[in-house]
Amino acid sequence: MRTAPSRLVPLGLAACTVSFLIALGPGPGDGPSASTPSPSVSGASLRRSPETDFEREPERGPDLIREYFRRWHDPAPADLDPATVSRLRAEIRALGETVGRGDEAPWTCSGPFGLATAPGGTYSGRILDLDAGVGGLRAVAAASGGVWTRDGEGWQARTDALPSQWIGSLDVHPGDPDVMLAGTGEPFLRAGAGLFKTTDGGATWTNRPMSPPPATCFRVRWAANGATVHGAFDLGYYRSTNGGDTWTRLLDLGAWPSDLALHPTDPSVLYLTIWGQGVFRSVNGGTIWNELP
Repeated sequence: MRTAPSRLVPLGLAACTVSFLIALGPGPGDGPSASTPSPSVSGASLRRSPETDFEREPERGPDLIREYFRRWHDPAPADLDPATVSRLRAEIRALGETVGRGDEAPWTCSGPFGLATAPGGTYSGRILDLDAGVGGLRAVAAASGGVWTRDGEGWQARTDALPSQWIGSLDVHPGDPDVMLAGTGEPFLRAGAGLFKTTDGGATWTNRPMSPPPATCFRVRWAANGATVHGAFDLGYYRSTNGGDTWTRLLDLGAWPSDLALHPTDPSVLYLTIWGQGVFRSVNGGTIWNELP
């Protein structure tokens, strides 16, 4: 096994992408890139045409997404007319909700099928991460629609008040379903506003400081002990030892750590994929990494 370069020495010391074809979701490749010097897609950076520039710019939640869709659908409005939406959804339903091959057990689409907010807006998009408990699917991270949790009454929006609706990853505390972490910023497309934590099931969120502050989150995962959290962000690998309250960057290769996985029984063993470089492994909980041959 080849030892990684000296820059792997600590600086201060599995999941798949699921795509949903949703009528109101943005197309791939759209929006400013979070990995380039392009401005962050935030309320402060959104600009309208000169004739409407005097209007207050949206800063967060559904209003920010509505402004994005207004530009994406142009010349159609942000809210597509009912006839267009019905036609698009009919085309989706025609594809079938159950997909199987041969004698394999079929897959059934669980949604979300266009997520409605209390004011009446419907937003969704690509699903970048999800969490399942003993009762089944309980939370999803929508690339352009925030964090949604699922209960007996259906899907509930949990992050409308956050300054960013671009959610790259989420994870639920292994011992307390009311505690969640959400990393904002859609990798390769849109910068977010940092990492947020809730301790009341998503009713309120607090931003958790990270230095240097990353723009996007590829993956965030709690260890089984409920205290250690591992994160793959655009600026490197970060680790928290107090439940996500404070973070230390331990690895910076100048390339994106696009995913990470934790060993199911040995908490000291981690795997990290580095964009354009390969797969790395740590056997001491993320302090030192070596590239796999």
